[in-house]
Amino acid sequence: RQRERAFAAGELDAAERMLTELVERQPSPAAYLLRGCTRYTRAMLSRDPGALPVGAREDIRRAFSLNPSLWLDPRHFSPRLIAFLEEVRQQP
Repeated sequence: RQRERAFAAGELDAAERMLTELVERQPSPAAYLLRGCTRYTRAMLSRDPGALPVGAREDIRRAFSLNPSLWLDPRHFSPRLIAFLEEVRQQP
């Protein structure tokens, strides 16, 4: 999976581009979730202190609306990202 490898390698621009193409062609909970993770990571790595992961929240909400049981494996994702995911999950 090229998209997952791009994310894992830190190639966030490429990962987001590929995931956007995928959700436009064939929306899926996993694609929305990974794009949300990519957007969150980009916001956290931004040099702009005001950067907010707004797009990440929207993607993760869409992912949960399609599959409420989604989760991230803590062996592969940062605790901060997992906490963000759970924060979004708890929001109405």
